[in-house]
Amino acid sequence: MTFGFFIIACAAALLYACAGVVATLIASVLIPRLPMLEESPRGRTLPLWLLPAAYAVLGVVVLFGHASVEQLGIIAVLCIPLGAIIIVDMAKGLIPDLLTVVPMVVLLVWNGMHGPWLPMLVGAAVPFAAFALSAALSKGRGMGWGDAKLAAFGGAILGLAPSLIAFALASLVAVAVAMIAKRAATEPIAFGPYMVAAIIVGMLVQAHR
Repeated sequence: MTFGFFIIACAAALLYACAGVVATLIASVLIPRLPMLEESPRGRTLPLWLLPAAYAVLGVVVLFGHASVEQLGIIAVLCIPLGAIIIVDMAKGLIPDLLTVVPMVVLLVWNGMHGPWLPMLVGAAVPFAAFALSAALSKGRGMGWGDAKLAAFGGAILGLAPSLIAFALASLVAVAVAMIAKRAATEPIAFGPYMVAAIIVGMLVQAHR
């Protein structure tokens, strides 16, 4: 590894750590303003250093995947609302529209200005429909509407087929963790962090192609 590449890796780690700090700050502003619903999972708080540290590692991983400078920056920006979703959903069991609908609309407009918008729109609509059906049938107790909007955001980021695969794997992991933790079938879980992890992994896979 050359000294120049080491400097670039440190810069990537710093960039992503800053994204983690911004995500943490956004979450810290939103959490006190959100209600705790009766059917929400038990609130859990992440250490303040955890997300920036994890993101710093993520930045190096993205760089080692030979991602372009543009991909490096885009993933870092997208990780800001995604990271905030992890913290907020774990604390309150809610995913506010500010972290899903707003960045998704920005992403759709940006993509529409620089390329075909229909594939991204379909990629957002199909996962949303599947999760919205689950939210409607469970009346928000099994799968919430925030999860459905996050599915649309993830679909817009990854595309239709990758997002469906990612969310299927996220569901399997969530079920496995619940079984290992011996949680009751009726005990709610924060599914947002699993979906976010799947979206980030999906972005990594696409960046490494």
